[in-house]
Amino acid sequence: MASNGPEQDLGTATANPPAPQMLAISTPPSFAALFFAPAAALKLRRIGLNATVLGPGDVALATGIARVACAAGKPGQLAIVERLYGQGADQPQLRVRKVQIATPGDPGTPLGLPVELASSTAKYPLEAAIAYVAQADTYVVVWSGDATSDGVWVQRFR
Repeated sequence: MASNGPEQDLGTATANPPAPQMLAISTPPSFAALFFAPAAALKLRRIGLNATVLGPGDVALATGIARVACAAGKPGQLAIVERLYGQGADQPQLRVRKVQIATPGDPGTPLGLPVELASSTAKYPLEAAIAYVAQADTYVVVWSGDATSDGVWVQRFR
C-alpha cells in the first residue's frame, strides 16, 4: 500500500480530543467523519477528498453520547450506534439510529425511530461495532456482554 497524498490536518485539536469515527458516503461524493465532542455532543463534519470542509462545518447531531460507531449504507445513508451518557445500569445503554444525508450541510433526516438494544444494560462501558451488508440491505450490530451475562450479542437492522 502506498500513500497517494500528504498528511492533512482536519482541525480537531482540543485539550481533550475526541476519538474520530470515519466512514465513506458515496452520494454526494464526499467523506463524512463523525466525532463525539468532550462535552458528549455528537457532531458531523463533512470532508471532501481534498480535505476541505463541505457545508457549514460541524453540525450537531445529538447530545448525551459517550461513544459512537457508524457504518455507511445505501448512498447517503448511515447508521449510528450511540452509547448513551449517564444512563443507569438498569436502562439500555446502546441506541441505533439511521439517517439520510442529502446535501453536504445536511445534519441527516432520521429514517424511522431509534432502536435501543435491550441486552445492553450494563454498569460498564460497552463497545459496539457496526457493519453494512449490501446484498441484504442490512446493518449488523455487535456489542459486548452486559452486567448479567457474558458473551457477545448481535442484532440486525434494515
